[in-house]
Parts: sequence; structure tokens; C-alpha cells
Amino acid sequence: SVAKITPVAIASGSSLSGGITITAGSLKLTETGTLASSISMSGGTLDADNSLTVSGALTHTGNITIDVAETKTLTYTGTAISLGANTLTLTGGGSLVSGGLTLNDPSSMLLLNSITVDSVSTSADSSSGGLDVDDNSTVSSLSVAHITPVSIASGKTLSGAITVTAGSIKLDDTGTLASSISMRGGTLDADNSSTVSGALSHTADITIDVAETKTLTYTGTAISLGANTLTLSGGGTFVSGGLTLNNASSKLLLNSITVDSVSTSADSSSGGLDVDNDS
Repeated sequence: SVAKITPVAIASGSSLSGGITITAGSLKLTETGTLASSISMSGGTLDADNSLTVSGALTHTGNITIDVAETKTLTYTGTAISLGANTLTLTGGGSLVSGGLTLNDPSSMLLLNSITVDSVSTSADSSSGGLDVDDNSTVSSLSVAHITPVSIASGKTLSGAITVTAGSIKLDDTGTLASSISMRGGTLDADNSSTVSGALSHTADITIDVAETKTLTYTGTAISLGANTLTLSGGGTFVSGGLTLNNASSKLLLNSITVDSVSTSADSSSGGLDVDNDS
């Protein structure tokens, strides 16, 4: 049982097995050996000061922190981690190879504070959770199929790659989304003035919603609509760098929005501009 700061040094090529309970304090892993023990956390910190593997199952019933030191990698190969109604803070400047973290509760919160994590997905709409980026971080693969707030602090960036199949990414702070965004449906929802610098691509009908009085600035690769409908809504302003209707079926649906630039590169048979509300 761990309730204080507790260094655990496992020699390279060796392992520690059994069961560990953490209620507070931290388990400080200072060597490169494998932690094969199951780990049950109701609080506290799993602190990796060296590159190593945790192969035992990690479970948690409260808010916890995983801290990986700069230039180090913590590889977790145990049972997949679902956040539940808790906050998981990832920090330290290093990398967590998690095998996939899941936000599976409306209150699941993943707080990123200078970290690289391999894979994150959603399995529930968020009401009070989502991703909170307090310092520059990377999610190599973020899969969104539900309403998912992504709060990036002013002056900070989130990098990596995002796939949206349904639901929405709700940008509710002023930081920069530098991740590439591949959309097969769903909504990019800007509730605050912010910048998206990663390339946005889409293979289906999508929506970009910008809240009234707010501006979403997109600086990625130019957006061509293809044989899809792009709906722009929300009452705000979208600085797109130029949208192109490049297919006979390209449709731009405007519903209370200001957009900077639109052009055509193909005759339209079933597309064009559709203005449903003052724009």
C-alpha cells in the first residue's frame, strides 16, 4: 500500500509482481525493469522517471496522475484504461504508450500537461469532461464519435491526428488545434475564438459551427468540398483561407455565418450555395 512518495527501483531485465494499492503520494519508478504488479489507484501519482514497462492491470476509482519524465517513455501493456467519472492527468514532458485510453463517461476528463500519448477515443457524450490541454501536448490518434470538449489553453497547442466520425469536437478555449483532422461526419464546433492550423479533410457531409461573436481561423491546407455538403452555422465568423466547390455535387450550406472566401472550379448539377439563414 502506497500513501507517500515511494521510489521503486526495478533493475533492468527484472520484474516486480503482486498487487499495489495507491491512495496518495506517488510510486516513483526510477529504473528500467518491468512493473508486473496490478495497480489499484484511488488517488496519487504513477511517476516514471525512466523508460520502462508496466504490464500489470491499472485500475482507478478516483482522480489520478501519470507523470513521465522528459525524454522517457512509459509503456503500458495491461488491461485497457477507461477513465470513468474521473480525471486522468498526464504530465511530465515524456511519452505514454497506453494502448488506448477511453473517455467512457460524461464526466471523463483527460488533462494533458506537456505529454505525448499514443491513442485516445470516446464512447460517451461528454457533459463535464473531455480533453483539457494545459501545456503543449500531442495525441497521436484521437478518435471522436461523441460530443467531446477540447479545451486548449491560450498560447498552447494540441498536435497529432484526429478522426471524427460523429458527434463533435467542441473547441471552448483560445489555444491552437495543430492536429490534422479527418472527418467522415460530425461537427467542428468553435465556442471560442481559436485557430486550427492542422489540415482538415473530409469524405462525407460535415458541419463547422462558430458561436456568435467568435472567429474560427483555419490556416491548414485549402478545403475543397468534393461531392459533399459543408454546413457553416452558429452566427460567428469562419476565416477559411478559401473554400472551393470543386465537384458537380459540392454544396455549401450557410446558416447564419460569415465566411471569408468561396470559389468554384466545377459546374454544379446538384450542389452550389444554399442559404438557410442570413449569412
